[in-house]
Amino acid sequence: MKSKKLIVLASLFLMATTAVAAVGCKPTEEPPAGPEYSVDIQGESVRLTLGDTTRLTVNYDLQEGAVLAFTSSDPSVVSVDEYGNLTALKLGTATITATYGDLSDTCTVEVTLGDQLPMLQMSFDAEEFTIYKDQQQELVGTVLFNGKTYEDVELTYEVSDETVGKVEDGVFKPLAEGTTTVTVTASWRGITEGLMTKTITFTVVPKVILTVNGGISEINLWTEAVEGTDYVATSSFEIVASIDDVPFEVTAELTAGQRYVDFDGTTVSSKGFTGEAEITLSYEIKGEAKTLVIPVHVTPTLYNYEGVAENFSIIHGEVAKGKSLRSILGTDIIAAYDENGNPLTVENNKLFGIEDNKSAEGIDTTITIYSARRGYTVRLTGYSGIFAEAEDFEVFDINASYSSGNFTAIDESKPVGAWDGYYVLLNNIDATNYVHHVGGSNLSGRGQSNNFPCGLQGTFDGRGYTVKGMTIGAYGFFGYISSGATVKDVAFVDVKLKNAERATTLAQWIYNATISNVYVQLAEGTYSQRRMSGFAGGIGGSTVSNCILELDANCVFSDETSSVFSCALHEYAKEDEGKTTYTSVYVITTADELGYYKYEKAPIYEYRHFYAENKMPVEEATPAPASETTDSSTDSSTDSSTTEDSTAGTTDGSTGEGGTVDPELPDEPQQPATPVYVDANYMIKGVFAYGSVAELLAAGNNYAAFNAFWDVTSGTPVWKSVDGEYPVIEEEESGYNGESVGDFNPDWIK
Repeated sequence: MKSKKLIVLASLFLMATTAVAAVGCKPTEEPPAGPEYSVDIQGESVRLTLGDTTRLTVNYDLQEGAVLAFTSSDPSVVSVDEYGNLTALKLGTATITATYGDLSDTCTVEVTLGDQLPMLQMSFDAEEFTIYKDQQQELVGTVLFNGKTYEDVELTYEVSDETVGKVEDGVFKPLAEGTTTVTVTASWRGITEGLMTKTITFTVVPKVILTVNGGISEINLWTEAVEGTDYVATSSFEIVASIDDVPFEVTAELTAGQRYVDFDGTTVSSKGFTGEAEITLSYEIKGEAKTLVIPVHVTPTLYNYEGVAENFSIIHGEVAKGKSLRSILGTDIIAAYDENGNPLTVENNKLFGIEDNKSAEGIDTTITIYSARRGYTVRLTGYSGIFAEAEDFEVFDINASYSSGNFTAIDESKPVGAWDGYYVLLNNIDATNYVHHVGGSNLSGRGQSNNFPCGLQGTFDGRGYTVKGMTIGAYGFFGYISSGATVKDVAFVDVKLKNAERATTLAQWIYNATISNVYVQLAEGTYSQRRMSGFAGGIGGSTVSNCILELDANCVFSDETSSVFSCALHEYAKEDEGKTTYTSVYVITTADELGYYKYEKAPIYEYRHFYAENKMPVEEATPAPASETTDSSTDSSTDSSTTEDSTAGTTDGSTGEGGTVDPELPDEPQQPATPVYVDANYMIKGVFAYGSVAELLAAGNNYAAFNAFWDVTSGTPVWKSVDGEYPVIEEEESGYNGESVGDFNPDWIK
């Protein structure tokens, strides 16, 4: 006789096997003598939670012809299928019998709620409804129990005020205005306890219909209508009003924005200006006065500008030359946005906040500008700064003061004035009647051996143009040129310096910068104030190439602290520290010295005299090592024993007694009992001086390195644009002479 034990599967009835439920049922008593086989349900009883399922397991001996079958004493409590699968259907107890041939075994199954309670849930979440008399609300519910949802639920309804509404076939139906509650109670598989009740409040209100133009909440108009587009300047104003389908009277009145729209009761029309209006509807509901406001927005009609607004200067906020943004609109700009929809700052028709790439390629972007009447989408090109006339230079304004090695803002509400973008000249500029003062206070920074927090830090590209006749005050045109800045391809001619301390042409200090192809011509004048200079107040750690400084024969620097070229070259003559490389730099002056400075380290006082390479006193000149030579020009007329092509390079020096090249005194010199005064001559390698243009021509130098903005056909470099045209920029009328806009709302144009 074979014996088997297995989990009952769908094929059990074919195999005539024996199964045992995974339930605890009481073992049967010793069977009486009879068939030589057996059947046994494993376990004696089981407790199931309502809704759960499980499977019986049976031990049996294979008997030919025997079929395993299952029955439930109460199928409404526990059902069992032909495979021994049990399902708990409702609370109670049932006996499951397994029969195999002539033998059987039983198991008792009890169905309980376990530790959970059923909960009624409605098909909606709201607990309160406001409805009209012609509306209805279905009251459908299910039961949530043990993580499952059951739909076999019986619902009963109790209405607190049946004059307000009733429930028929599970639907609430309003009868009259008022408030009532409906209590919904669920019965599920004989269970009513637990969370099986919901209370819902219904408020029945009159059905008031009040619409304008089919139900709009606001009216949008444009300042100008454009045929074939959505831009409309007129709208109808149609009112529909009823209470429970009975019409009632409504009056409409324009209560705000009369300057922007006209309203005749049935039509609202734009007057052509951007603004906001209100139309107020007045009516009564059962004796109670009510109002409804319909906003009216008048938005500027937006056009695409077919041209390009060129020469936009970011630092100025406007087009430097050509058709201005204001002229595109035909009136004042009241709002503007960049290509990403971010608002720009508008100040007197100038726009600020446009992103700057600070490169030679310049900007190429799209903006949207609005006036009180219209808007334009405009393609904009330009640079960080564009200068077309002398007054444009006023933006170079330093708001800083230097003291004891520190810079502080003079006006703390404003930036110190650092220009790190790309700035260009648009044309030749006649600055004859313009006096330039870069601002700032005590902008010396003497001894400074790093970059400056203000002044030019980007690129100033003259593009071959000339600035003529400018008068420049203290600290020069830029104040400072540092932080990798570049000044190139520009001429300043007929320059007049204010007779003021530290007045100079380019800057008070040039450090860590590049000066290339710059022509400076100083006009006649006598300069008697301290620390004035023709080219720059101080130069260190920079590269200066292909530059000419030309002084009028009657241009004189009379104070001993002033210098024809630069009066602070001594600051950066230390070995391997801040040296400046000069290549093909020429100074035309009748002065013997290019610079003079009194160096004090008591009790030793050194009077430093700076000379061009070809003007170094013969008896005191000490040629620099050949390894430092960088200039290839030659001078056949020099009276010095040193030639130009042998000593171009960095600021260097030799003492009046010859000896080593070391312009700095030791930090702790041997101090004699009484002060010692020493004269020392210093050579500026790569800088050559001539008494006149004729001397420069006779020198026969090689000017191949000078770029195309110079004309060298005459034998000397001549700046080409000096004798060119100096256009006069015509000023446009400013200000709109008509009615202006009201409160501009940016939401209207989004």
